[in-house]
Amino acid sequence: MSEPFANDQLSAYLDGELTESERAAVQAELEEQSRRYAQVFAAATDAMLLVHPSGPIRDANPAALALLGSRRDELLGARLVDLLPDITDFIAAFRETMDEAGVFHGEVDSERPTGERLCLEVHGSRVEVAGEVHYLLVARDITMRREVEDGLRRLKAD
Repeated sequence: MSEPFANDQLSAYLDGELTESERAAVQAELEEQSRRYAQVFAAATDAMLLVHPSGPIRDANPAALALLGSRRDELLGARLVDLLPDITDFIAAFRETMDEAGVFHGEVDSERPTGERLCLEVHGSRVEVAGEVHYLLVARDITMRREVEDGLRRLKAD
């Protein structure tokens, strides 16, 4: 597996400073890296969402679709607050922290559109995609863990 390109390699490629064979080799490597990252994104067991700071979801992996019970065409362009309206305050805190620190970690209780309880552990980082800042949000369903913790607390209280 090769290393990601250094900025000077990409600059030379973009500025047309490479020979035809060098350009072909760089293009082939860029395509391979793109496939590799797409495979990682698709294979991740945690939900991964690429979100524009103004709110719209730009990309989602299969785990995110399953977690939110949505089809890809329903999710892309939607906003998290539209899908999970009860997390408005959480989203505001997420955005504020992302804007200030560039990273985020937190947990939130919500409800699926079906009415079922949904507890999430959320990590976020600021990334640049196509020259624009986005948030990469990684979420894990911790509902079962929370239910066990709640049950243990009830037992201790009795």
